[in-house]
Amino acid sequence: MSKYIVLLLHSVESRDMLSLKNLGNIRPELFERLLVGLKENFDIVSMHDFLKCISDKQERNERLISLTFDDGAKSFATNAVPIMESLGIPSTCFLITDCVGDNTAYWRYLYN
Repeated sequence: MSKYIVLLLHSVESRDMLSLKNLGNIRPELFERLLVGLKENFDIVSMHDFLKCISDKQERNERLISLTFDDGAKSFATNAVPIMESLGIPSTCFLITDCVGDNTAYWRYLYN
């Protein structure tokens, strides 16, 4: 059985996690420490490269991991991206397309 790891996050915020309903929030300081540890122990690749490695059926890489962010929270751009760029780490952000350009729609997805 092959093991492939995709780490899913939602937001990188300093706010109290309870205010974000425990939706996969991580504080920026902890996020940076997590990434440093992951980088020491895994090959962090983009989702494109991750899927290519899986589908090519080449020699399995047990150290392969990909980071994803769900929902397109503002903190992805303001907090997560600068940290990842400083460490040379790629990621993928999945947006709620119904919410693009509509700030009120985002909250309906989170709380309904």
